[in-house]
Amino acid sequence: MKLLIGAMALARFQPFEVRAPQSVSTPEVLDRVSGMVAARQIRPVADRTFALEDTAAAICRMETEHTRGKVIITTG
Repeated sequence: MKLLIGAMALARFQPFEVRAPQSVSTPEVLDRVSGMVAARQIRPVADRTFALEDTAAAICRMETEHTRGKVIITTG
């Protein structure tokens, strides 16, 4: 996020435009992605799972370490 904000700030003085890519989560897109996961064409990657009471540690990990996937918070 820091790199994106920096690039957007610098782009004001450059002859090009910086845009943040965004996806639209329509039901059709979500169905297609879930189908790809079910067919094992793509695989979600989880770095680590934390209990709800360890949310602060999860946030600290995301901010200070290079995570190699999503950090998951569980409630039960």
